[in-house]
Amino acid sequence: MKYQGTSSPSLVRTVRATIRRYSLFAPGEKVVVAVSGGIDSMVLLELLPTLEELGLNLVVAHLNHLLRGEESEQDEEFVREAAQRHGVPCRVQRVAVKELAHREKRSLEDAGREARQRFFESLLRSEGARAVALAHHGDDQAETVLMRLLRGSGAAGLTGMAPRTGWKVRPLLEATRQEIVEYAHSRNIPFREDRSNADQRFLRNRIRHELLPLLATYNPLIIRTLGGTAAILGADDELLTGRAEQRFALLVTASAGKLLFPVAELLHEPDAVRFRIYRRAIQELCGNLRGISSRHLMDVDRLLFHEAPSCSVSLPRNLRVGRVYDALMFSRTAPSEDRTEFTIDGLGLHPMGEGELLVSPVLSSFPLDSLTPVQTLIALDEAPFPWNVRTFREGDRMIPFGMTGSKKLKDIFIDLKVPRHLRRELPVLCDAQERILAVPGVRRSALAPVTAVTREAVLVTFSLK
Repeated sequence: MKYQGTSSPSLVRTVRATIRRYSLFAPGEKVVVAVSGGIDSMVLLELLPTLEELGLNLVVAHLNHLLRGEESEQDEEFVREAAQRHGVPCRVQRVAVKELAHREKRSLEDAGREARQRFFESLLRSEGARAVALAHHGDDQAETVLMRLLRGSGAAGLTGMAPRTGWKVRPLLEATRQEIVEYAHSRNIPFREDRSNADQRFLRNRIRHELLPLLATYNPLIIRTLGGTAAILGADDELLTGRAEQRFALLVTASAGKLLFPVAELLHEPDAVRFRIYRRAIQELCGNLRGISSRHLMDVDRLLFHEAPSCSVSLPRNLRVGRVYDALMFSRTAPSEDRTEFTIDGLGLHPMGEGELLVSPVLSSFPLDSLTPVQTLIALDEAPFPWNVRTFREGDRMIPFGMTGSKKLKDIFIDLKVPRHLRRELPVLCDAQERILAVPGVRRSALAPVTAVTREAVLVTFSLK
């Protein structure tokens, strides 16, 4: 695909300003450019050589995820040809990301991210480079901030992406998608379309195509507003994180895989520092903060003020935090076979395996014929909270909607041609009596239907991340 039209110098000015402000490159530096073949990365590849004052020594990097069959092969060949046109060496690696996700029990998104990380780090060593240029832009930043807000991130999560994070640099981060499109238009830059970018099962795509356009009706500059807010929060977070790191090092005692902190000392810390100490402890035990929201941090914080001298909370990732008299202890248990079991006790967004469950209120005027396959209406009159969410177990049975007799869940998966490797990744939603209400995205049961006499109902939506 190509755009054709007149020149648009605004992108070049924006990128030059970002590079100067954050010192992203040194003159003559060797830089790995991550190129997928999409419009953003193709514009980045076209633009960087035009910054003659920098004289960058570029190397193109392309990871073939082997997820889209012939389209993935065509993407790879397209990037090779683009690198050749620019006279730039091209390094390609092929990784079966779906197999990696299954083997390492990760979501496709996490497995792809991990594969790219390993690929880029290996290239930095082999090429003697210090930076990988990524094509994230201002619209990506706005989407990221909104995703994290919906998932319950605190101020640190709402900082979004930084122009530089270690060896990752983002020259386009202060530019909008519109500026990028105009630049591609002016330079007649070819690019590849990834059909998954329009798949509205993915939360990011729904934010891009539904939520951001709606917010733009309230604030036409919503992209720049969210980007500016993220930048301000980022500056605040840098200062507070520095203070939290210092206090973490002074307060923590590590013993047999556990991290202990004196309660009295934590109570003297400002809330902003205390919450960052919790995040730092979780990151120390798990390697990252995946699945941890501000709600979890608040649950930890309540332990400091609990009247009982001994109490605890369970967090995702097999984490347990307990107050043991004068100490707050973080620990992690061995993972169980069921990696995704949790309780839903009200409305909200709940991460789940490769996706997430959104439980939202329903108005009496909700059009029943507008339900999509990933949505389930449940009458709270018949199935009040709490609900349990878990993965498939051998012997599971439910009464499919429209039927009177129960059926093995395994047979339902077979009838609907659900791939075997996905069956233990899908959420199984149960009521407090462990009766299956639905397998969101697959089939709902005959239990708790919404009828004309239903007083209160909720909508459960399953989205891939």
